[in-house]
Amino acid sequence: MLVERARAVGAAIVLITDELGEPFGDRVDAVLTAPHTPTGNTNESLTGLLVADALLLAMTTLDETRAVEHSHQLTAIRERLVPPHR
Repeated sequence: MLVERARAVGAAIVLITDELGEPFGDRVDAVLTAPHTPTGNTNESLTGLLVADALLLAMTTLDETRAVEHSHQLTAIRERLVPPHR
């Protein structure tokens, strides 16, 4: 669903993953590898979340108004995938 939405609006797709780059690499524009921590002391998704947050923060500085608008769109898409608890 997200890949289709990104393609529909002309957005580039960056996959941040620890091990799915090869099987999904042909469906995205770029793959960033965010490996698990070698010690296992942190949540296994921590590295990917840090990379994604850093990229989003950098992109937000380019056009804050559009970033806020797109954040609202992303929230709406997330709610369609997993409705909020009420």
